[in-house]
Amino acid sequence: NKADPEEKPASRLGYGRAIRSLGMAATKDQAKSASKAYEVYFSLVSRLDDDNDKEAGAMFSEAIIDGIQRNPYAAWEWGMVNRVA
Repeated sequence: NKADPEEKPASRLGYGRAIRSLGMAATKDQAKSASKAYEVYFSLVSRLDDDNDKEAGAMFSEAIIDGIQRNPYAAWEWGMVNRVA
């Protein structure tokens, strides 16, 4: 929480990538934690302000979708982590 706000997205992405690099050797708990880190990353890089605008029946909020559109490669990485989780 004391981190520079400008560094938080890179920190979350770096953490997720570190766990993803473990591949299938990552535990389920590590993979779930990395998946959450990617989700936080997408909401931080989104151009939208609110991450709580999930419509009824939607899997992801508009902010996360916007973050995914800004970095589709990270979205692919997120999917790879979710294969382990």
